[in-house]
Amino acid sequence: NPWPLPYQGSALPLRHKGLSSRCKKPAIGIEPTTYGLQNRCSTVELCRLTEFILLRKKSKVNSFSLLYNFLVMIKYLAPIILLTISNIFMTFAWYGHLKFKAAPIVLVVLVSWGIAFFEYCFQVPANRIGSYVYNAAQLKTIQEVITLVVFSFFSVLYLKEQFKWNYLVGFFFIILAVFFIFKKW
Repeated sequence: NPWPLPYQGSALPLRHKGLSSRCKKPAIGIEPTTYGLQNRCSTVELCRLTEFILLRKKSKVNSFSLLYNFLVMIKYLAPIILLTISNIFMTFAWYGHLKFKAAPIVLVVLVSWGIAFFEYCFQVPANRIGSYVYNAAQLKTIQEVITLVVFSFFSVLYLKEQFKWNYLVGFFFIILAVFFIFKKW
């Protein structure tokens, strides 16, 4: 702390902006003093001290606002992350059995239900949390986009199917739909 200890308990006006331009030494040579403070100091010292405190408060606000912005971002991202996890489970529940066509259908249904349970464990909280920042149409659109992206990776990597150009064109139109749903008109 570059300021002497006597100024620590002073009540300072913190409303001023651009203090460095206004806090110059008086032209006359007699420096006015501030009265009414716990510890008297010159106007120039008071301006410098106020500017220092404002800079310190600004840096604290910036670190706090960084944390605040992160929490706001999480509020918007948490539903997307949870829906992505949910869709991974859902895709395996719906299409994972296609690699095991010889398995009895009753077993496939039971296993799919078991996987779907975990899908719902992520999907329901995702929609609940998401309902605070997105409306239902936006949530459904996010879910559909995630479903298509997850399914694309699933079909290429797990089912070893080919990704074709017309799928890409279809995704373009879906992204266009996302634009129209999220645009504030």
